[in-house]
Amino acid sequence: MRAPEVARAQGARSLELRAASDLARLWARRGESARAVELLAPIYGWFTEGFDTPDLKDANPSSSAFASERGRDPGKRPDLPE
Repeated sequence: MRAPEVARAQGARSLELRAASDLARLWARRGESARAVELLAPIYGWFTEGFDTPDLKDANPSSSAFASERGRDPGKRPDLPE
């Protein structure tokens, strides 16, 4: 969990969001969706605009993505075309 901590210490909220999203997806794939949402919700809450950007769409803790992470290709970013 080092990347989100480093980004937080540097005040790099966008990078913290991205790192936390990656970690949250990992936890969700392991069946720890509640833990994933607990990590993302406060970080996502900092943002007041840009909700149509790929990073914020990906990190939305209320999306169904955290309930359906099993079986997803871990190397595939949802914000990038195939």
